[in-house]
Amino acid sequence: MRILLLALSVIILSGCGINEELDSMLLEQHKKKCDDYGFQRGSDAYANCLMRLAEMEDADEQKMLDREAKSKK
Repeated sequence: MRILLLALSVIILSGCGINEELDSMLLEQHKKKCDDYGFQRGSDAYANCLMRLAEMEDADEQKMLDREAKSKK
């Protein structure tokens, strides 16, 4: 739920010039999650973990945008 709220915040605030800061915060959250999963920083598994979390984040954002577009029809 927190990730969804963060994604929503990124979308809402994207025009405010703080994208880089939000992206950095999201990356730190992803790094913490991969650390918590036990992946070693610098390993291929760690990179894959970060990539998968980013992909899931993008998919969640796209679903939200799709739902919003459908509700406007």
